[in-house]
Amino acid sequence: MAVKKDHGLKEVLRLIPSAAPMIPLSFMCPISLRRVNLPCRFQACKHLEVFDLCSYLNQAQTNKKCPICNYTPVANYEECWKELRMDHTLFEFLRFHPYTVVKGTVSKAREAVEPLVETSKYVKDSITRLEQYEQKCKAHSQYSELMRSLMRTYREEKKLRTALDDDLKLIDTTKSEVKISLRDSVSKDMMTFPARLQDCKHIEAFDLTTFAIAFGQAFIDQKPIVKCPHPGCDVVMEDEFDDLADYIYVDGFLIRALALNVMDVVYIPSQDRFVDPSDKGYLRDLVMKKPKIDNLPSTKRLRRVNLKCELSEKTMKIPVVSNKCDHMACMDLDAYLEYRPQKCRNSDCGVELMLQDIHIDEVVEKVLKHNPKEDSVRYNVASDEIEEEPKPVEARMK
Repeated sequence: MAVKKDHGLKEVLRLIPSAAPMIPLSFMCPISLRRVNLPCRFQACKHLEVFDLCSYLNQAQTNKKCPICNYTPVANYEECWKELRMDHTLFEFLRFHPYTVVKGTVSKAREAVEPLVETSKYVKDSITRLEQYEQKCKAHSQYSELMRSLMRTYREEKKLRTALDDDLKLIDTTKSEVKISLRDSVSKDMMTFPARLQDCKHIEAFDLTTFAIAFGQAFIDQKPIVKCPHPGCDVVMEDEFDDLADYIYVDGFLIRALALNVMDVVYIPSQDRFVDPSDKGYLRDLVMKKPKIDNLPSTKRLRRVNLKCELSEKTMKIPVVSNKCDHMACMDLDAYLEYRPQKCRNSDCGVELMLQDIHIDEVVEKVLKHNPKEDSVRYNVASDEIEEEPKPVEARMK
């Protein structure tokens, strides 16, 4: 792989028709959700995105496809490496940049990669204010030096702490899911470099940049006191300015979560992965794992069951209903996740639909197993059978 240089970044750029001079690029592996160490593509791939070689080989026995474009190598598992190509441009870039750099931009003109600087209005305004104090007290120099120092400190992955470390234990791994916010408590923007102070005991973090701004402000005021900006945390660092950088660390655990590019994520300890809480696949699994309900009133053991979805007007596959509704299922699960209606579409209901109230209707699911062709059927709960429709009076007389 070290000598196969026929499919690097420069070669791929020539295959991309994009007219944009700067193309955004993520350095997170789609398999491990960690930053790529050995950036790879297949020789036949025509995309800028890369995956990590080690992560791919660990799962290639069960899935040989490219995790980005689903290209399947012709060779078997033992020989699929023959089609893999390392991107040497990205490899050199990743070697000489901190591990906290997880996004970048590619210049088509220069055929080069640069770190992506995502600066919020809060950060821009704050840096401008620090620069105004430059000649007076060198506040901006202190801010810049702190950023450089922290980046040097956390240049390599092994120097990152994570919320899963034994000495922190900020994550309860016995839970099935843990909700985590990636919003910086100061700027209210999505974090770029999630960080905490040494004694913090909360999973939520603050952005490294906003901490450095607070550091610069403390230098202006000549008060070397920095309080954790997270609401409810009383941790305060009070020491000499030169030592404050020793009290802060970047969380590599949350850097993985930032690859999803959403403000709020859900961490699943059993699978060691992050998911987007609005992802349809995740929401579908969430509903499927809930206990099923029987919305059939106990006084009515013979009911007409409508098998068509109120949303898609197609036969339901996974019938769902709110546990607050007083009727049987009227929606298909996939249709519900696609349209996400605010209220139940049943003409006699109108209950507000909340995801936490949605369950699979056990009775309707049983009826669907009979695979009837009709849009609706008469179902006898006692016998667990579909009854024939009563014939019209004219037909009985004949």
